[in-house]
Amino acid sequence: MVCAPRVAALSFPSVALILGAFTGALSADQLTPEQAALCSHLQNQMQSLDEALETYDGRVAHAHRLIEGQGELLQDMKEGLDQSDPASVKAYNENVDQYARTIKRYNGELLPELARRRDAFNAKVREYNKDCAGKEVR
Repeated sequence: MVCAPRVAALSFPSVALILGAFTGALSADQLTPEQAALCSHLQNQMQSLDEALETYDGRVAHAHRLIEGQGELLQDMKEGLDQSDPASVKAYNENVDQYARTIKRYNGELLPELARRRDAFNAKVREYNKDCAGKEVR
């Protein structure tokens, strides 16, 4: 399984800068108190998305381990399969069917949802970096 890493550079202004209010003209690297509040909100959203992504990533990793285990079990069953025994062949085929369903769900549901969650997180990070990173409150 190849998973795209969710690498994003974050640069958070200090809480003191967000909460502090300074007077004077704003430069390009300064935020108004309203903008600082939005940036704080974006930080909270990123944290929530990141936590949910971590949880879901663990679920996907668990499913991947199950697939690997099922594959090993099938290989062992195949090596010891008595093809003249209908019950053994039936049991093997049922396991193959279950394995195929698991892979279909993994590829058709779990991976696309993981990609969607990564994309949402990365979009929020890009928004934060564009609007907030490296800026201070004025």
